[in-house]
Amino acid sequence: MKGKLKPLILGFLVILYLANFFLGIKLNYPPYENELATLISARLTSPGTQLSKEAQSTILKNILGEEQFFNEKLFFLRNKLQIFFGTKNILNLRIANLFLLIAALAVFYFFLKQIGWKPKTALISSVLILISPLFLSLWLFRPKICLTIFFITLWLYLWSRKDTHPLSITFLAISLLLLFHSSFQGLVIGFLILTPLTMIKFYQAKKYLVFLVLGTIIILLMIPIIRNPAFKDNLTQTVIYGAVNPSQTGKQVEERFSREDGLQTRVLFPLWFRRMGYNKIFFAYRNFIKEVLGFFDLETLFFQEVHPTHQKSEVVFFWPEIFLFLIGILGLI
Repeated sequence: MKGKLKPLILGFLVILYLANFFLGIKLNYPPYENELATLISARLTSPGTQLSKEAQSTILKNILGEEQFFNEKLFFLRNKLQIFFGTKNILNLRIANLFLLIAALAVFYFFLKQIGWKPKTALISSVLILISPLFLSLWLFRPKICLTIFFITLWLYLWSRKDTHPLSITFLAISLLLLFHSSFQGLVIGFLILTPLTMIKFYQAKKYLVFLVLGTIIILLMIPIIRNPAFKDNLTQTVIYGAVNPSQTGKQVEERFSREDGLQTRVLFPLWFRRMGYNKIFFAYRNFIKEVLGFFDLETLFFQEVHPTHQKSEVVFFWPEIFLFLIGILGLI
């Protein structure tokens, strides 16, 4: 019975893949904004258009708008991939997204086995990810995020390998550099988290030349990225940036002092003493912790939104999370 369990789970996984695919095609949601931007960029910049680069840039800027144009120019990797796939419509784009997520899930399965998970446990984990409404939402509406997830899982697999073969090191460095141009999320995760871990791995493996070369390439790569207007636009739109922005925290300090000064019964303290408790650093820390705690909201685990407009009527109750949550609680006890 135990020998038949693995093929049974694998067969169930294939059935879920097909069900996920036909469900997404049947729903036939209208194109989302970022999908249209990716399709337009891929169509206009493909070799078959016979347009000069100046003409392509002008047309794209007029159609997409200046902000979206610079965003597509900075994170160009998905557009190049769509040209390679020959994507010409929204259906082909979404099928390509699904293949990327399937590849990412396969790499993640091998990563789990590599770090010591049993094959059966790794397969069950893949099943739970596949039946998640978030999986359906990603390949239907988020083309750049699908590519980012693939590179992150590829990096995890290569980074967790114990061997330091030149080919593995090369692929590890390439996957990290490609991640920078997949999406803004990939850029942030790659630079702030994966780059330090990669450099530590090379340093501990005494690959000092690779350490210096990769560090230099990343620095040279980040200079034009930071100077690109799309980087600043994406950065200022993030919730964390707004939480620690000095101008925002300065307004919060002034509002706090104004409310205290307007109280009928006041407790007078010197200004320097009040500044010790209420300052920009304090409010930045408070806002940051408030945003981080939102990631531990159980509602986002049990109720996952499918529709790109995040309408509450489209929220799906993901029941397997209940069992995982209870098992996790029992494990902690």
